[in-house]
Amino acid sequence: MIIRAERPGDEAAIGAVTAAAFAGKSYSDQTEPQIIDQLRAAAALKISLVAEDGEGIGSALIRRGLDTLAGLRASGCALVGSPKFYPRFGFRQCRELTYPGLPVEYFMVLLLRGGMPSGIVRFHPAFYGSAA
Repeated sequence: MIIRAERPGDEAAIGAVTAAAFAGKSYSDQTEPQIIDQLRAAAALKISLVAEDGEGIGSALIRRGLDTLAGLRASGCALVGSPKFYPRFGFRQCRELTYPGLPVEYFMVLLLRGGMPSGIVRFHPAFYGSAA
């Protein structure tokens, strides 16, 4: 399997795969492909990886993304996703950080360095329908 950074021309395939991944998920409002497009347009999409072939693609992409974040000296990563999938990478629910309006089991955090912050999490404006 080859994992590489997104290149020009990958956008449509990334959107299609993302839409398929979230289709029918109760925790999704089906806007994930648009969020990615808006993050890209706002130059806020810092990591976008493409897997070209093979099995275990999702896990490999998560591991590579986390390695990239660690290389950028990020303090951690917060996400909304399946509580059955992400804990295997160290993600967990966290009392210190909250994301209002979402069942707590779908909001998870992975601390990469430093202490756990506390407060209310707000994602980039693209997640709320605006890239501004």
